[in-house]
Amino acid sequence: MDVLRVTWPNLIVQNMTAVATNQRVEVRESERLASSCPLLYIWDGERYVYFTDVLGMAPLGVLAPDGGRLPPNPDELVRLPSTMREQDGAYVFQISDELREVEFFDQVRLLAVDHPASEEVYANEIYSSSRATPTLFSVRQKRFPISAVDDHGQDVLPLVRKLDGRYPDSFRLQRVPGLAELHALTLDLGDVAESAPATLWLTGWVFWSDSNSARAVSSNSQLQMVSPYVQVRDAQGQWVTVVPDTGIPSATNRTMRVDFTGKFLSSDHHVRIVTNLCVYWDQVFFSVGDTPAPAPVELAMLSADLHYRGFSAPVSDPAHRQPDSFDYYHLLADAPWNPLWGNYTRYGSVEDLLRKPDDRSVVLATGDELTVSFDARQLPPLKTGHKRDLFLYLHGWAKDGDPNTATFRTVAPLPFRKMSQYPYGPGELFPNSPEHQNYLRTYQTRPGYALIPPLAPFTTHSWPWAPVAPLPGVRSQSPNQE
Repeated sequence: MDVLRVTWPNLIVQNMTAVATNQRVEVRESERLASSCPLLYIWDGERYVYFTDVLGMAPLGVLAPDGGRLPPNPDELVRLPSTMREQDGAYVFQISDELREVEFFDQVRLLAVDHPASEEVYANEIYSSSRATPTLFSVRQKRFPISAVDDHGQDVLPLVRKLDGRYPDSFRLQRVPGLAELHALTLDLGDVAESAPATLWLTGWVFWSDSNSARAVSSNSQLQMVSPYVQVRDAQGQWVTVVPDTGIPSATNRTMRVDFTGKFLSSDHHVRIVTNLCVYWDQVFFSVGDTPAPAPVELAMLSADLHYRGFSAPVSDPAHRQPDSFDYYHLLADAPWNPLWGNYTRYGSVEDLLRKPDDRSVVLATGDELTVSFDARQLPPLKTGHKRDLFLYLHGWAKDGDPNTATFRTVAPLPFRKMSQYPYGPGELFPNSPEHQNYLRTYQTRPGYALIPPLAPFTTHSWPWAPVAPLPGVRSQSPNQE
């Protein structure tokens, strides 16, 4: 057979070519990550390297186990690594859509914070049920636990003291992606005053559950999603929950903040973090007396260009005990999925859409790349005894193509800042000002062309996407024109 195609219930498509017809064919469902977030690549002085995923706090239409939809938080600060370097006086980022998603970027900014070298500056990179405003904090002293053990009593302190890609991971995984058996990390913070303004900092990553996982949980009374919660011991030595929803890291290798002021109930300073999500902690430390970070300096945007690029080869751990990575310089020969049905932002210069949050988003289809550069020459010289940290600020949303995600087949409806929920009801409308009408006419003009062509002859009734375009920007005679 020329092609044998398997489409799984979660709409992941697998193609096999030149399949023999005289022997048994065994097919295993792909376990690669299909839905997550846009990918961020940085320049390290020699090449672009994958750093993290972004907009993890702003999923659109994702199903919750109770049947509702998860609330998105479109504001995000990303702490950038010290390995990032300038390119000819500019900081250049590649932001790509390489999974089965549509991405909406309403604003992109680059912020620089100069501070004493004796301090560290962190953002609260957290995704939780309560919407948190992105904030920068100065940490004067990082203090590490004096002990750390897992559920099996194993000493895991060496695993959580350094950022080295090693995590406590002895818990058993469930068959539902993103879920594990209930597991805990127990820390002894040692000598810290009960009334001290203490903060717990957790760096790690999470193997995302998705709408498909939530559907599985909602239909099985024996399953549940238990977000991380924090317990301490009371005077009787009993564990008591003091932070019922700690949240999770907003993306790969990100650092989240847990306010621990007044949370101790006794002189016993053991802390237990419990969850059944696949959360992997790389480093844990605590601090006392954090202060707001110095005011950042914003770098001017030089350019922003949207174009088609393709799909980086993923580097995946078969056991999913390590986060996925992506090789920027090795592109897949074939696209793994099609874009959602609808219109996307036309290719070319888009910096006008990214300078302020105004509901005129750059809309990326799967396979697209957004290259954004910022002027590094305007930064003042560093003072003696100071260091500089960079933070990427993003305002936007991401919607995946999971069949249990709301409006998973289409780009529409477009998100906007004042919407109360997604999808929004008939009482709410995307802004209809002359500026927004012009935005739709000028920028939202590119149909989502099929990257995986149909096996059967194309008809608008059997295939929702337009045929593959010979050149970017060629218009199709399809329902996308609506």
